[in-house]
Amino acid sequence: MTDADGDAAEIEPAEVWPAGAGAAAYDLIDVRAPVEVARNGLPGAVNLPILTDEERREVGACYHQQGPAAAVALGLERTAPHRDARVAAWRAAAEQAARPVALTCWRGGDRSSIAQRWLGGAYPRVRGGAKALRRFLSASLLEHVARRRFVVVAGLTGAGKTEAL
Repeated sequence: MTDADGDAAEIEPAEVWPAGAGAAAYDLIDVRAPVEVARNGLPGAVNLPILTDEERREVGACYHQQGPAAAVALGLERTAPHRDARVAAWRAAAEQAARPVALTCWRGGDRSSIAQRWLGGAYPRVRGGAKALRRFLSASLLEHVARRRFVVVAGLTGAGKTEAL
C-alpha cells in the first residue's frame, strides 16, 4: 500500500481507534520483540515479531557499538533464514483479521517499515508506532473521563449499596 507519491502508506493512531466508534478500525500486527510487548502490549494486537528477543539484543548492542547502518545490516543477516516464515505468519494473520490490518513497532520506524516492505507494501504502518498509539489512547481516556460525572457510593457492608445500584 502506497500513498499518491509512491511512499509507503502510514496511518495515524486516531485512524486505528476512531473516536466514538466503540471499536478499533484496524487489526494490528505488532512486530516488536516479545520482551517489548510483555512490557507495553497494545489492546487486541497480534505479536508476530520481526526479531526474536535474542536477535533484538544482538542488534541493539551492534547499534550502540557500531551505529544504525551496521545494526540494520546485522538485523537483516539474522532474520534472513526466517524471513519467509515470518512473512507467511504476517500474511496468515492478515487473512484471518476481521478488519483492515496495520503494522506497528515501537516508534513506527525501521522494523515496521522493513515488515511493510517485505509484505510488498500491502499494509499501512502506524505513524509513531506503539509509542504514539499508547499516547493517543492515554489522552483519549483522559478526555473521555473528563466528560463524565462520577458518583461515589460508599457505606458499610450490608447497607444496601448493591440494591441501590
